[in-house]
Amino acid sequence: MEDIWQSVDKIISEKRILLKQKIDVDKPTIIICAGLHGNEPLGVIALKRVISKLINQEIKINGNILAFVGNPSALKKKKRFIDIDLNRIWFDKERKDLHEFSQLDEIKNLIENFDKDIKVDNKFFIDLHTTSSKSIPFIVVSKNKASIDYSKKFPFPVVVNLDQFIDGTLISFLELKGYKGLAFEGGFHEDKSVLQHHEYFIWKALIDSKIIEADLSYINSSLTISRREILFAKDDLFEIKYRHNVTSQSSFKMMPGYENFQQISKSQALAVENGNEIISPFDGRIFLPLYQQNGSDGFFIIQSINY
Repeated sequence: MEDIWQSVDKIISEKRILLKQKIDVDKPTIIICAGLHGNEPLGVIALKRVISKLINQEIKINGNILAFVGNPSALKKKKRFIDIDLNRIWFDKERKDLHEFSQLDEIKNLIENFDKDIKVDNKFFIDLHTTSSKSIPFIVVSKNKASIDYSKKFPFPVVVNLDQFIDGTLISFLELKGYKGLAFEGGFHEDKSVLQHHEYFIWKALIDSKIIEADLSYINSSLTISRREILFAKDDLFEIKYRHNVTSQSSFKMMPGYENFQQISKSQALAVENGNEIISPFDGRIFLPLYQQNGSDGFFIIQSINY
């Protein structure tokens, strides 16, 4: 991963904003963020690669686009956050003297300046992430119908209600401003194939939102995502049924070997917390098992749904 971190250091040493182009308030608009969590560098590199290609090949941009890095300081330290999770505080009313609140203020000002006077309904937000356990690529959306409909344009499983279990996300903030918001989890933090997943997703988002005029054949064929990569998920739409909360006082450790979307059974041992075994309350699939030091979400359990 060392070359990855060197690449990220170079990117974030320049500036937070990778591209800001506002050409017409009546045109489609997209905001893309990477690196809200500082231990997730691959989305930053993928976003920089796409932006560089847009610029170097002079690809015509027909809409408004803002692409930026979320938490450069945390990326520099290779930590999920400095003081507090930047993707959990977007609706906090009490201003705290913590690093991430200064980052939040900068991003809010950036977004509000960019979004000012934009009139169209075609506003999209993409938030790029990776996972602490091995995982197929997948999408996370709220129960916002417009966002769910938008997610169906992409060939990945979709989890539709994370916002009911996690407060204060950037997606929720932007949905209130009329954006159709998707979080894309490209795979495991340290899996370099995630770069291809993210690049594919960004290109498809730019094309489908009509920000650029192209088709996916324009993109290098190596970026095409095969359904074979996600077949074991089988179902396309999932809903979270359970979240295991981890407090700062807890001694929590997942059982080894769990992969995202892996099927689990009722009473199956999933983790150990404060010396006690944590078992699954029902059948389903494990979702976002915690295999990193920081985080309050021990694991989720999801089940397939029709929507």
